[in-house]
Amino acid sequence: MRKSAETTIEGRRWTLIQHGGIEGHRLLTGLMRLGGAAIEALAATGAAKNAMKADDLMEVEIGLDAFAALSKNLLGNLDDDDILKVVMEIVKHCKCDGEPVGGEAFDDFFAGEYVLLYRVVGWSLKENFAKAFQSSGIGDLFAAVPGAVKAAMGQTSPTRSGSTTQDG
Repeated sequence: MRKSAETTIEGRRWTLIQHGGIEGHRLLTGLMRLGGAAIEALAATGAAKNAMKADDLMEVEIGLDAFAALSKNLLGNLDDDDILKVVMEIVKHCKCDGEPVGGEAFDDFFAGEYVLLYRVVGWSLKENFAKAFQSSGIGDLFAAVPGAVKAAMGQTSPTRSGSTTQDG
């Protein structure tokens, strides 16, 4: 069953209905596919250490250098039409003060409101996909990777709580 969410952004009431299972799965896997190189660039900045300790990857804070690498790689792998399609898909089920902002309303509603647009995109992503990136979802896969590598090398590996254990 699709859930709804509500928030206030820039003094306006925003609501959304979550993406359906098929639609959400396609969007999530597409975002992960597109984000692979960006995540690799993020790891190269050293920001991956914070991500591996987090129970919720949507809450990981990154520095400006990591954000720049992430943006460059993510946006560099997409053409303008692909980026627009993804953004429009993300806000497809959002409403502002009861009025739809997706589809045909998108262009007029967000004209000159680009900061607002990305605040809404961020909120929609969080409402639709945050659970997938928590430690009980895809986060387990990310957390398992460094542990498996370190275990294979006979080094200390992180546990789920963030403490360390000695493999031996």
